[in-house]
Amino acid sequence: MMHKLRNSTLLVFISLLVLGQLGAPLMVSGYEISDITVTTKWTFDTGTQIETSPAIGDLLGDSHYEIVVADNYNKTIYCLDYQGNLLWNVTLPKIIESSPVVRDINEDGNNEVLIAATDFLCYSNLGVLLWNVSISGEIFRTEAAVADINNDGHDEVIVHTQKFVFCLDGQGHQLWNYTTTGSLQGTALLVDLNNDNHLEVLLGNENTNVTCLNDAGSYVWHYYSRKYISGSIQAADLGNDGKIEVLFGAQDTFFCLNATGFQQWNYTIPSTTWGFSKSTPTIGDLTNNGKFEILIGDLDGYLYCIEENGSLLWHYDLGNLLITQPRLYDFNADGTFEIVITNDRLHFLYANGTTISDYSMSPIYSDPILFDFDLNGKVDLVFNSYPHSTILTDLTVEENTPSPTPSPSPSPSPSPSPSTSDTGIGAAVVIASLISS
Repeated sequence: MMHKLRNSTLLVFISLLVLGQLGAPLMVSGYEISDITVTTKWTFDTGTQIETSPAIGDLLGDSHYEIVVADNYNKTIYCLDYQGNLLWNVTLPKIIESSPVVRDINEDGNNEVLIAATDFLCYSNLGVLLWNVSISGEIFRTEAAVADINNDGHDEVIVHTQKFVFCLDGQGHQLWNYTTTGSLQGTALLVDLNNDNHLEVLLGNENTNVTCLNDAGSYVWHYYSRKYISGSIQAADLGNDGKIEVLFGAQDTFFCLNATGFQQWNYTIPSTTWGFSKSTPTIGDLTNNGKFEILIGDLDGYLYCIEENGSLLWHYDLGNLLITQPRLYDFNADGTFEIVITNDRLHFLYANGTTISDYSMSPIYSDPILFDFDLNGKVDLVFNSYPHSTILTDLTVEENTPSPTPSPSPSPSPSPSPSTSDTGIGAAVVIASLISS
């Protein structure tokens, strides 16, 4: 079912993916989704094109989550409340090339905002600069990764430029650094690969390598893919066997490695112009079999669903390039997930790739965030839109009459990264509320 965005002065492009049991249509608790409609509630105009994704967090301690937007070319960070009102903004001396992260990094009971321009900066919940660290090299469309990597009870920050990886403590002091060859791309993945309660650091680069460091910044292993890597890496226990796999796309091939960096399998697109180069995978149990499938888009506009053993389950032509990461959500709370993904259209799909509804959009390149911002029990959608506006929209889910046999509930999707914000490239912020009709 094709639509145009309702009550919107700005068309938007988001990237979001939701998984569920295969079958057309998918049905749980006797109901199936027949349509999802989109209505704009508010917009916030930043004035210039944004090429980062938003971050969210409770900055004021009032149980409502605020939205932090980094405007690249205005060199400005905006903090909005859930109704789209500007709470504060700060201007940085340099162009911003990273998405913001919201986290209480200094353990003072308030969330801070972390951002990388030429320096790496930490702002208070009210927009006051707390510290900044000079880091060598160029930062390009990434974000900080935050987690307690060394199991000392305190979070560390991993940030990288194109050549260097830095580990900082909550006060901005450097704990270690690592020099790489090639140009680092994507956000670092922090994951315990060997079950020692310490997190490894995984990074990909344009020089075709995946590099694994330990929590002290020492080299552990690398994998040479012989193909350009620019998306972020993910990891999950695909087969539910207690073993972590490392997953990434590189040009026309998707790779699965084991926890020690040896290839388990790869899937190559039969014919392609551009491939997976800028895409980050999303992982979830599509078939409710206790094993996880992988969803990833390519620059030719195809969404691929790959099984845990590397076999293609299905692929779907979305007509235009996909560079943002898919998202997972059960929109009507019926026990199954739907798929939402965007390019120059906003697509709502069943989990087998067939269409629920879609909307004409102007393209953006930001990863969206799903959260109940107004605390009304219904999920909202926030994302950066093109060219330079923040947009709040309602999503209305329509269901058909009951079906006789419900499907089983899906297994939970893994959470591959401890980061509290999403990454990507975009140009404004959008919130969409889910309303069941």
